[in-house]
Amino acid sequence: MKGIRTGMIFLAWLLLSLLHGCEKEGLGNTGYIMLNISKDESVEVITTRAESEPVFSIEVVNAGGVTVASYDDHRELAENPLRLQPGIYTVKGSTGEKGGDAVFGKPVYAGEDQVTVEAGKVSSANIVCTLSQVMVTVESSEEVDASFKEIVVTVTNRDNFNTASNLIFSSADGTIDNEGYFACTGLLNYKVYLVNQDDEISDGEVAGTLDNVKARDHYILKLSLSGDSDGSAVFPGVDVDESTNDKNYDIVINLNKKAKPSFGLTGFASEGVTRVAKGTAAEYRMDLTVKGGLESLLLKHKDNRLSELGIPESVELVGCTDQNIANAGITWSGIAEGATDGAAIDFTALFSKLDVGSYAFEIDLLDKQYQLVKREFAIEIIPDVETTSLEADPWGRHAFLYGIYNTAQQPSGMGFEYKKSGDASWTKVTDITLDGKNYSAKITGLDPRTEYVFRTVSDKEPSNEISFVTLGADQIENMSFDSWYKNGKHYYPDADLSPEHFWWDSGNEGANTVGEENPTSPTDSVAVSGEGKWAAKLETKYVIIKLAAGSLFLGDFGKVQGLSGASLNFGRPYDCKPLSLKGYYSYAPVAIDRAEAPYENMEGQMDICNIYVVLADWPSGYFAVNTSTGTFIDFDNDPNIIAYGSLEDNTNTGGYKQFEIELEYRNNRQPTCCVIVCAASKYGDYFTGGVGSVLLVDEFEFTF
Repeated sequence: MKGIRTGMIFLAWLLLSLLHGCEKEGLGNTGYIMLNISKDESVEVITTRAESEPVFSIEVVNAGGVTVASYDDHRELAENPLRLQPGIYTVKGSTGEKGGDAVFGKPVYAGEDQVTVEAGKVSSANIVCTLSQVMVTVESSEEVDASFKEIVVTVTNRDNFNTASNLIFSSADGTIDNEGYFACTGLLNYKVYLVNQDDEISDGEVAGTLDNVKARDHYILKLSLSGDSDGSAVFPGVDVDESTNDKNYDIVINLNKKAKPSFGLTGFASEGVTRVAKGTAAEYRMDLTVKGGLESLLLKHKDNRLSELGIPESVELVGCTDQNIANAGITWSGIAEGATDGAAIDFTALFSKLDVGSYAFEIDLLDKQYQLVKREFAIEIIPDVETTSLEADPWGRHAFLYGIYNTAQQPSGMGFEYKKSGDASWTKVTDITLDGKNYSAKITGLDPRTEYVFRTVSDKEPSNEISFVTLGADQIENMSFDSWYKNGKHYYPDADLSPEHFWWDSGNEGANTVGEENPTSPTDSVAVSGEGKWAAKLETKYVIIKLAAGSLFLGDFGKVQGLSGASLNFGRPYDCKPLSLKGYYSYAPVAIDRAEAPYENMEGQMDICNIYVVLADWPSGYFAVNTSTGTFIDFDNDPNIIAYGSLEDNTNTGGYKQFEIELEYRNNRQPTCCVIVCAASKYGDYFTGGVGSVLLVDEFEFTF
């Protein structure tokens, strides 16, 4: 999140503290919670961490799961008992900078205690915080260091190596000596990449999985060499010292191992789906190269149609004599234990008899050095016609159509036809893009949220028909910023605060904690004149002790979080796929005169405004930002982001300037929510900006 700040955070905390202090007179029908909290490192290897007086954040949760109080500094609660209604409460404590799934050098200690509050009594919460993560370090022997120019170990706590959950320990930048911390998911996966003295790079073939991983475990990945010319590439083994939770995991690298097994493909697509015309006579074969000697060849599937033909869901082909598999159409030759070449699997006869539909197989190939190569392949049997319709990718007012031709040569008259579902006449499209035998076309001028049907065609005959429904082409309410509502001292860029109209919010609630500041407000300085026209004015202000950047965003302001920030929910429901965001902005920046970590070096530079758009499919329907814990949208790595675009400017526009932010789509999923953020100071998150910088925005519109 760029450019959203809450304003009067310190003053809000001060008022809360004063209120707590006033309530200390008399117990009445309430009770108190006092706090005793400590940090236990006794079973961890990180006892050398210098932190004589750790500061814990505290959260008090009632029996219904609602947070009734929170503190950034545990000493507030330790020194001033919290007055509560009788009941059962859970007091949670944590210390350390949270870093998400994977982070270097940021351990997080956490603990909790359940407390029963009784009327007229003082209860104590006794919390012992222990490491809530898994710790990983890497050690390499002198022989490994001498043998390789670069050593890279990638570790993740997920099944797949997703960049948001990875840590990369590299000898090139010194991170190989760092301490890595992972959220505990029960497993760790690792890959070792090596660059030898001849600059040859391995492809991560040394890999493995650690199971039964628990919080507070410390895994030490120890890299060493093996001189065994016939041994395995990796000798995994865990040596556990239960007194310290250290787990030494030996990874033995064999410099003499043979090349990994490989597949030679005839007829199969090198990646993706292999499409086969029904009744084909074409050849489909896999030739195996196994320099290390064949140990196992496992063929697997999960398809009842294949099982009915006599092909087991899992069959070991080394030494297999099952004639039913051969009768079904899969034959093999040269597949014997220890074989190095000449082994092959032939699927030609099977594919020629399969019905139209999709099928999936997996082959697990293991050599004598325990190098495993998995190959998944998908087969689609398509009708034996000149062309076949494959799929459509619908948008709001256009769609992409995909097809394939099945003949040796491109058929004459090849293209697409489409129409609205229920119409009699077709519209033909011959402007196509070829990619091998696959081809596509973009059709435009479609109606939003409408069902269409398309088919591929040639001069001979049309193919199968596929229907699709276009997405919406909706605008978001009050994108013109003509509607404003004032609730008490807070301005809102909405017609009112009812659910159907409350789409936009700002940081005004935080900045208006004491007085009426409203860094975001309506202005009659508009880009497009007319009766009832307004625009949004975003001004960066200095309110008592902190900088408050003018901001505007789709979502809602949550609450002030102690001294250091606020919680905000970014995003509103939205299921369309616009091409861009257009509008007008006017920016009058001043030099940055308030700067805090980590942007102290920006003081004196010109301030920067920021406008950005995110389309996503977060399961919650929004992104929960928390500026006090550093929880912001990860624009580069968040897997739920579907499209993103932004605008930044540090110049004085001298009035309104038209803009268009093109959205870059990263996949073809349909969004469920949209975020638009505008900020007068891009780094307002970090209390960094120029007091007096003013951003005006007006007349936003999505294009389709």
